[in-house]
Amino acid sequence: MKGNLDSISRELCADVSYFFKIPQYRDGEALVPALITAEGELAIPPNLANMLAWPLAIAVSTENVPEPQRKWLQNRLGGVADSLGDAVLHDVRRRDAFVF
Repeated sequence: MKGNLDSISRELCADVSYFFKIPQYRDGEALVPALITAEGELAIPPNLANMLAWPLAIAVSTENVPEPQRKWLQNRLGGVADSLGDAVLHDVRRRDAFVF
């Protein structure tokens, strides 16, 4: 089970990274999927943050996810929570909310 979670969490980290590196298009016009702020933080547009909220919340709330992946996913969840202004997601990030 632990090996499966390690593999799945590494895959999710790679998928989330890929999500922000590929260009997004709508009606033939290129969209910027994420912006880097002056402080070097990831600023995620709310419409894209919505797509990541649930998978990231589940990933950081699942026990036995390796700590390096959990920390990385928690940081991404923080950006999603900031973008959406969602206090519950901030609680999940700090692991004050649901833990599976």
